[in-house]
Amino acid sequence: MIQEALKLCSALYRVTELFPKEEPLRFKLREASLNIIPLVIFAENQILSPEIKDDNNGAKHSSLRESVKQFDVLYAFIDIAKSQKWVNGRNFEILIRAYKDLEKKLQEERLASISLNEDVLARKRKSSKRRLQESFSVVEMDSSADLLNLRQKKLLTRIKEEGPAPPTAFFVKFSNVHPRTILRDIEKLEEMRLIKRRGGTRNREYYIAG
Repeated sequence: MIQEALKLCSALYRVTELFPKEEPLRFKLREASLNIIPLVIFAENQILSPEIKDDNNGAKHSSLRESVKQFDVLYAFIDIAKSQKWVNGRNFEILIRAYKDLEKKLQEERLASISLNEDVLARKRKSSKRRLQESFSVVEMDSSADLLNLRQKKLLTRIKEEGPAPPTAFFVKFSNVHPRTILRDIEKLEEMRLIKRRGGTRNREYYIAG
């Protein structure tokens, strides 16, 4: 997988050479592609990044979630670049297909390395969810909004007014904010039980928690 990731990164570099010389999207796409390579190296060698290595199974799940985030960021930038029509759209279709194949392999590698019994993992998640519910049990949805920053409030309003949406919709709406920041905002809204997710990796969308 490492060689595959390197080849894809090289291919993406060649495609972005056709972008306008000072176009920021050229460098953002390259950065997103480079960020995927360490994830592939960790997966293939079963090495966890230092900040999440203390809890074996939880670390692997965290690493898997990080992988999904990085690919989502890359796909979002590719979608934006594709709409600019600087390059034949066929190039982007080939890149997306190849990266999705790599993402699938990476996820399979991560999941295969998880050794903790799923029942134990479910109990840990249930306990964590209960603690979270207790933390916010006295906070109603409207008052919870007081704990949000302006961008998070706008994100919540977007879902309320326009309905369920995938992460890429928020990347486009807040195009001046790094996608990773938007993903952290979404995570906070989920933790506060203001929104929920549904769907899998490729068709995930968020909606107002009922």
